[in-house]
Amino acid sequence: TLTDAVYSVELVAFNQFNCTDTVRKSVRVYPKPRAAITANKASVCEPDTVSFTNGSQLNLTNFWSFGDGATDTTNATLLKHEYQNKGSIPVTRTVQLFVESAQGCRDTAVTNVVVNPEIIADFTGGPLAGCHVLRSDFFDNSKGAAQYAWSFGDGQLDTKPNPVHFFTNTGIIDSSYTIRLIAGSQYGC
Repeated sequence: TLTDAVYSVELVAFNQFNCTDTVRKSVRVYPKPRAAITANKASVCEPDTVSFTNGSQLNLTNFWSFGDGATDTTNATLLKHEYQNKGSIPVTRTVQLFVESAQGCRDTAVTNVVVNPEIIADFTGGPLAGCHVLRSDFFDNSKGAAQYAWSFGDGQLDTKPNPVHFFTNTGIIDSSYTIRLIAGSQYGC
C-alpha cells in the first residue's frame, strides 16, 4: 500500500519474584515510493528526441540520468531528451530515474534506449552538364548507408550505390534535373 504502516510492539517483563511490567511502543514504517518511467521510443535514429513519462508515486524529488552523461532534477511528468550517436554502431543508453519520498525512502526505475548511428546522405557525380544523350556516373559518399533510393528528376529511379544514368533532351531548350539520394542504414534509419 501507499500509506504508513503502524505496528504496536509490546514487551512484558517478568522478574524472579513474578513481578511484571509492560511497555508498548508504536513503530511506523513509511511506504517505499514507486519509481516508474515509460519512453515513447525504445530505439531511435541519431539525432532524435525521446519523451519520458514519470509515472512515479510518492516521489517528492526526482533525479534523472539519461545514460549519456546528461542529468535532470525536474519534477515534471513529461520530460524530453535528445540523443546523439556519431559512431558507426548502435549504442544502448540506460535511463535511470531515482526518486525519494518526503520521509527519505528511495526507489529507482530503469529503461533502455537504443541510439542508432547517424546517417548522412551524400554523393558526387558527373558530368552535370553536356549534350543529349548525357551519361553521368554517380558515386555514393554517404556515411552509414546500406540502402539507396536515387531519383534523377526525370522520372527514373535506381537503388544501386553507384548508378550510371543517361539524361536526354529531345527538345530545343535546355533541360535541368534535380538529383536526389535517400540513403538508409542497416538499422532502419
